[in-house]
Amino acid sequence: MRLAPVYVRPPAAEEPDAAPEMAVTVDSGTLAVGASVKGTVALVERYGVFLQITAGGAGKRGVRGLVPTAELGVPRGADLHKLFPLGTELEAKIVAIDERNRIKLSVVELNADVERRDYEAHRTKGQGKGEATSPRFGTLGDLFSQKKR
Repeated sequence: MRLAPVYVRPPAAEEPDAAPEMAVTVDSGTLAVGASVKGTVALVERYGVFLQITAGGAGKRGVRGLVPTAELGVPRGADLHKLFPLGTELEAKIVAIDERNRIKLSVVELNADVERRDYEAHRTKGQGKGEATSPRFGTLGDLFSQKKR
């Protein structure tokens, strides 16, 4: 039996000399992790869909990003060629950019962000007026509390 030392590294966010978040510079701007982008379907493979992200105007090539099958929000085994024909407009969130400037996109995370934003707006809507945060739906307990008054 041989023992070897174990090195525990802190998370990347706590490392003092951690590399900053990756970004890709396109003709008319910078694409960074966490940004929401729109693009057109350029290529469909069995492992995902490639989006052509046009950051400039007409005539600019832009960059391509991959939306893996798991990040598309479609059922497993679905025919991607039928669901995403070439030229289809699609919106996604940039999840990661690696050292070779390959962009990983996600429709699922974009939808989760939209749901979270809608939830927070709904939750805080009634708080400013002194109302309850959740409406009463006429449960049996609500009916009994009204009778006692």
